[in-house]
Amino acid sequence: MPVEGIVGYDIFSRFVVKIDYESQKLTLYEPSGFEYKGKGESLPITLEGNHPHIKAMVDGKFEGNFLIDCGARSSLALHTPFVQKHNLLEKTGKKIDVFSGIGIGGKVKGKVTRVKSIQIGRFKISAPLTTLASSEKGAFASEKIDGNIGGGILKRFAVIFDYPNKRMILEPNRNFAYEDNFDMAGLWLTKENDTTTVDFVIEESPAAKSGIKEGDLVVKINGQPTKDLLLRDIRKMLKAGDGKKVSLTINSDGKEKDIELKLKKLI
Repeated sequence: MPVEGIVGYDIFSRFVVKIDYESQKLTLYEPSGFEYKGKGESLPITLEGNHPHIKAMVDGKFEGNFLIDCGARSSLALHTPFVQKHNLLEKTGKKIDVFSGIGIGGKVKGKVTRVKSIQIGRFKISAPLTTLASSEKGAFASEKIDGNIGGGILKRFAVIFDYPNKRMILEPNRNFAYEDNFDMAGLWLTKENDTTTVDFVIEESPAAKSGIKEGDLVVKINGQPTKDLLLRDIRKMLKAGDGKKVSLTINSDGKEKDIELKLKKLI
């Protein structure tokens, strides 16, 4: 589904906005008539640069100020100063090198691991996938905020943004306890128009061992042309489960080849 635009601060500042991730529904309320009577928790937020920030606790002892990033599909990203301050590279378990996004200087790489937990208000999410930044410049090197909380966390809730009253309300949904899974093929894919491109391949992953490389094109997955699929559906297929097999048709340097991958839980 193509993105036709972005709903931002101009809307959020004028209305109470509810994002129901489970039903994929966004609702706008007039602030003057909005009265919350649900069972969720109301949490204070600050608006910095017109973006909402909230206090949260990592591993039960490391408090930080986090940007709520509705546009990020990742769960949790911790900025370099926060990672260094709490020595998280040494305190966390298994880590894999990944391509975590695009910044002003180009591709931003980091390490993905799992912290023990992140707690927002009374809600404790166990073992979320977490990117540990190592950038020395750019947004991920900022000391002003300690990290980003993204869609991988937010989709466990119906989230209500009440900017006029500087609060955010979280209502857990049926996905609250779901397992936070990482791509099991070892691919970072992007899609532009009808073309699905391999932007990054994780070392020692099923994709790397099969010879897939950066710049290759994914033409088909499980026999379905990728041009007919949403990127989120392709990513879902690549998280089908540890040991599951996925067939890909890859265009590499102008030549097509069929590859069968055995998915593996990487982290």
